[in-house]
Amino acid sequence: MSLTSLVDREQAKIHFLNHARHPFHAIYLGEEILGVGEERVRAEIERCAHARLQRLVVAGRLLQSHFSSDCTFGLTGERRVARRR
Repeated sequence: MSLTSLVDREQAKIHFLNHARHPFHAIYLGEEILGVGEERVRAEIERCAHARLQRLVVAGRLLQSHFSSDCTFGLTGERRVARRR
């Protein structure tokens, strides 16, 4: 059996989470410690994940805008071609 311990310093309490019973620790934390229902915890996790994904998409587009189609990198979008000598 695999356990994770969680210390609640405010309540001077130790929680032991059984991975088989609580594979998703956030649900346990929401329900048992914060008093929030599972649906609300899952919705909040989904909202945060969606916001993070949107930030990654924006970062990817910014990076992509700095690369030319031939995969050279230029901050102004100009192409730099290496010449053979």
